Amino acid sequence: MIVKQAQDKDISCIETLYKLKVQELAEKGLKQWEDEEITWDTMSQDYDISDFYIVYKDDEAIGCFSVVDYDPTYWLNDKPKEALYIHKVMVLNKARGSGASDFILDAFKDIGRKRGMSCVKLDVREHKEKLRSYYERNGFKLVEIVDLGKGYLTALYKFDLV
Repeated sequence: MIVKQAQDKDISCIETLYKLKVQELAEKGLKQWEDEEITWDTMSQDYDISDFYIVYKDDEAIGCFSVVDYDPTYWLNDKPKEALYIHKVMVLNKARGSGASDFILDAFKDIGRKRGMSCVKLDVREHKEKLRSYYERNGFKLVEIVDLGKGYLTALYKFDLV
């Protein structure tokens, strides 16, 4: 597997990956993102194309994620460029069991190291016990559970790079 930072030419690939993931989740009766949230018009309001990374296995795009250096929505007390934050993580079902999720977390940590960060951070809904356990098995430590008034509690996790 390899990971590549997205460029303008990758916008349609990113949109396609998220649309496929939304369809896969819908088939299981799950919803992660609304259709309008995964269009580039919407995503580009919060992200630059260079914030996105595409994961390839055998030259085929199988996953995607974004990395930003400021997240005032969830990390209310953090300053810009204090850490890196991962969002919009997705892996297509056909890549399940391939190690793609571990690969993404390792790539995220490597991006943080290359940018000289002391830590990387992520958020997950508090009730998603399986996902929270997965992050904890991968070395992320729970910082706190916050209620941001969005109708759900959010668990905030940190991984120290130094």
